[in-house]
Amino acid sequence: MSSADTSTPPADTPTAPAEPVGGAPTWDLLEIPTGPGTPFDDPQVAWGQAGLSAVQWEVEQDSRGYVDHWAPLPVWVGILRDDSYERRVLRVAVRSGTGPTPTADDVIGAAVTFLPRHDNTRTASVYALVRPAARGHGLGAALLADGEAIAAREGRTTVIAQSAAEPEPPTGPGAVVPSTGSGRVGATTPAARLARRRGYTLEQVARSSCLRLPVPDETFARLDAQVTAARDADAYTVHTWWHTVPEEWHEQLAVLFGRMSTDAPTGGLDVDEAAWDAARVQAHLAAHDDQRQILLFSVAEHRSTGTLAAFTILQLPDFENIPFAFQQDTLVLREHRGRRLGLRIKLANLREAVRRRPYLERVHTVNADENAPMLAINVAMGFAPDGSMGIWQRHLPPGGPVQPPGGSH
Repeated sequence: MSSADTSTPPADTPTAPAEPVGGAPTWDLLEIPTGPGTPFDDPQVAWGQAGLSAVQWEVEQDSRGYVDHWAPLPVWVGILRDDSYERRVLRVAVRSGTGPTPTADDVIGAAVTFLPRHDNTRTASVYALVRPAARGHGLGAALLADGEAIAAREGRTTVIAQSAAEPEPPTGPGAVVPSTGSGRVGATTPAARLARRRGYTLEQVARSSCLRLPVPDETFARLDAQVTAARDADAYTVHTWWHTVPEEWHEQLAVLFGRMSTDAPTGGLDVDEAAWDAARVQAHLAAHDDQRQILLFSVAEHRSTGTLAAFTILQLPDFENIPFAFQQDTLVLREHRGRRLGLRIKLANLREAVRRRPYLERVHTVNADENAPMLAINVAMGFAPDGSMGIWQRHLPPGGPVQPPGGSH
């Protein structure tokens, strides 16, 4: 999601206050426009989005120790823009008494509520962040509760939230295990304590991993030999597309995207199949272009039928000299599995990414901890774990969520 590689924010990114927030601050929650026709370059709008970006930078630096996953303002502008498939609601917290013209520096926390429009319309996802210096006063609880209230007003009954990547704890009373039984997150982390107090259940753990480049030649040779020796290797052709996908393949890509919502592990999350068609594929490509992200596809075509049997996507920030990329969706249709197609297309995509960006140094990815087949491919390629993220879910009570006491107004 991010596009910068630096341990300090760029000059145009607001920074946190030099001194920690003292006492027990109060705050105001303000909604920042994101709907159709919003002038995102208007200072009356941009300050809130810039504040969200600045808060995220601090949270990423605090939790991971690096900011590859941070999204600068141009990326957030694209992420927040409403479209026909999802509505986004951005609310930011500013210190009470800030005045009528707040700036990004006044933002001490933010939350984005994502509301699907066509499928999974009983669910909402809330992404809440608090500046490290402003923690410990109930702002995280207030932002999460506010997102729940937005979801309830929209008729949603299930809320999904994600905690930041942290080192996986050892087994024992200090760990929370999801309903899948695979993976762990710390029981005493602020995110876990907040989620459990608000009635959330840990439904899935996602493993964050990183591949350091270059991949050794001997690793490529070993994996290429496995691909060549696989059953029916000659029955498939690999196509690779950079930043654009020929329109004649959109319908088949829609099938693969739709199967991602049913075939990829979702743990105990209350989610249904997503409806994809060619128009949604086009909208997906356009949205990433708006977010300043290049999508690199590799697909496996079954020669005798012309069917796309598998696909994988690398996401690369569309900025100069960014040394990292993100491994996104990978899927092999069930009827074509057992032929090393997942490995084959991921190798093809990685080679193309390095060819186009020889300065790449690392690739990040996230996988469900119970997705053993995909994790095995990643490990074979050289990905190493660098944290675990909790995927939490709450079923809202009738009448909507209960607001947390104190702190905000």
